[in-house]
This record gives sequence, structure tokens and C-alpha cells, in this order.
Amino acid sequence: MSSSEQKRALREKMKRLREQISDREARSTAICREIARMPEYIAAKNVLLYASIGSEVCLDGLIEKALAQGKTVLLLGTGGAGDAICDALVGAGVKKIFVTNRSVYPAQDLAARYPDKAQFIYFGIFPVRHAMAESDLFINATSLGMAGMKEFSDLGFLRDAPAGVTVYDLVYNPRQTMLLREAEKRGLPTVSGIDLLLYQAARAFKMFTGKDVDMPALFSALEGKLD
Repeated sequence: MSSSEQKRALREKMKRLREQISDREARSTAICREIARMPEYIAAKNVLLYASIGSEVCLDGLIEKALAQGKTVLLLGTGGAGDAICDALVGAGVKKIFVTNRSVYPAQDLAARYPDKAQFIYFGIFPVRHAMAESDLFINATSLGMAGMKEFSDLGFLRDAPAGVTVYDLVYNPRQTMLLREAEKRGLPTVSGIDLLLYQAARAFKMFTGKDVDMPALFSALEGKLD
């Protein structure tokens, strides 16, 4: 048996054991409580958590807690995705959201919806650089960098990113965008749009069918499909 086959067999075994747990909600709450007490969590500027599916440990409470603990977000893009992200961030209790967009008026309108949380800034290198210096998370919710679309003309704002700020690019084709490559060169943690694509699909599948998706198998099936 190859190492990949051993890993697959082990995952299946652990999944079967996990699905036998009857008090998942209580155990998830206890796990989140213990993580939140850890000195490493308390001291961390950035925390990477997954969106749980099926019988996985539910981290929703910990995600909400992390977002509510004074995080600042720089959001680029005010289309459907950017609009939904801004609503979710405000609902989660983030400290502040810098909203910017290539078209000025949509960004101003979105920021005006949440005057206590959101601040509009012009999509220019200097305003974005200043906002980036104050942010914990940068989200690209535009088509910039997508296959067949325009690319970022200047990524110089990454020079002002604080150490550890997470760069999240919602673009999933190509899988590794120029924005993510440049962020990784600077040692910044990154998240690809492929995560949003697959977990969004998994949740929709669950809603329509009542069945859970095997996420490791889904990620594996997509491996190599997007360059």
C-alpha cells in the first residue's frame, strides 16, 4: 500500500469514528473554549480556522469570537461577493473595514451602510498602502488576477502589510494568483479562492440533498484541474 493509500485509509477510519460521536455540539463547544484559553491563541495576531462540514468539529463560535476581538479588514471589491463579505464581517463584529473599489460610488455606498464600522478609501496606491498598514486581513473580492481578466497594476501596497496579515484572494482560476505569489514571497499567510469555491459548493449540496461532502476527496479531485 502506497503512502497516499495509507493516508486515505486512515482518513476514512477517523471519519467513521468521528461520525459515531453523538454529542458533537457539546464537544465542539468544549474544544473551542479550550482553544480560546490557550496562551498561543490569546497572543496570536492572526488565527487560521476552517469552516466545518458534516461531523467535523464545529468552529463557528471560535470564528465569531476571533472576528469580534478587534480585527481590521481591508476589503477590495463591492460586487456581490464584496457586498456579502462586508455584511458578514460586520455581523461577526470586526473592529473596522476599509472599503475600496475601482468604481468609487459602489464603495462609498457600501461603506455608508455601516458608518460605525466601514470607511471608504480611494483605490489608489497610497490610500491602500496606509489602510494595509492598519489591517489584519486583506480580501480581494474583484476579478483582478482572474484568468482572462485584468491583473493588478501595482502590488506595492503589500510592502506595508504588517507581519502576519492574511491575504485572501477570492479568485480561484488561476489557483495561484499573482497577488498570492507576491504575498507568499513576503512571508504572509494566504488563502486561495478555491477554498471558498469548494466549501460554498459543499454547503449548497448539503442544503439541497441533506448529505455531507467528502471534502478531502473533493480537493483531491480538483488537484491539477486549475493551474
